[in-house]
Amino acid sequence: MLAITPANAEYQSYGISEQIDYLLIPKTHIWRDNPRMWTIKQYLDSGSKFSLVYALQEADCDNNKLRYRSQTWVVRNNSEEDQILTDTSVKRWRNLKSESFEEILHMFLCTYVQEKENE
Repeated sequence: MLAITPANAEYQSYGISEQIDYLLIPKTHIWRDNPRMWTIKQYLDSGSKFSLVYALQEADCDNNKLRYRSQTWVVRNNSEEDQILTDTSVKRWRNLKSESFEEILHMFLCTYVQEKENE
């Protein structure tokens, strides 16, 4: 039998607009060829099409660009269950958008150092 264990994630806001709260999850920071981290866009307007968008984003620190490695959209429905759409195709590198606070996200990705956990 599969048991689900509750997990507490630590979120940090890196920007907020009228409609969207931009969050990152520091404990998910990994560094492969480039730094990557899971982010969340939380749509504050209950009339918006989406409630949340989860994304694994990757930074190109030398060229000042970002790209999505994976995205999952939670589509709002009037029923009790929301619909989930997932795209795991890696997107092209994109220039940073200030209206989405991407400069802040990029700087965080390229400079963040995870604290070592006690063993």
